[in-house]
Amino acid sequence: MSQEELKASIKALEDIEAIKKLKSDYCYYIDTRNLDAWASLFAEDAELDYDVIGTPEAGENIKAYMERSMEPYAFTRHMAHDPKIEVNGDKASGRWYFHGASTFKGAEGTIACAWGRYEEEYVRVGGEWKIKYIRFMLDLVNMMQTVQA
Repeated sequence: MSQEELKASIKALEDIEAIKKLKSDYCYYIDTRNLDAWASLFAEDAELDYDVIGTPEAGENIKAYMERSMEPYAFTRHMAHDPKIEVNGDKASGRWYFHGASTFKGAEGTIACAWGRYEEEYVRVGGEWKIKYIRFMLDLVNMMQTVQA
């Protein structure tokens, strides 16, 4: 392997790790309701498609969209795993599996466990990776009642 090939391989690995951190931050900021930080992870012209959850309304910014979307939830834990990330210069794509748990305001004792997938596109903006497009596909939801001892 030449020095140039080695440098390119290292750069690709650094980019993949940066995108993994971006996704980790995405999940953490939703769950901690730090929606200013969450919105900062997106490119200015990002597109969101959250399947059954919906998409932002015309003219609605993504922070306002997420505030509205998260209103019914008392607790959430988003977990993205098994990424497949492909980098091509200043653009990249990613595929992730998702599972998560949530509880709902006014429905104490009810837990929803969900499984799904993300398909995403990323763009490097000012040297930093941002989410350009995100599509979430919900595959399964299981509602459970907790048992009180």
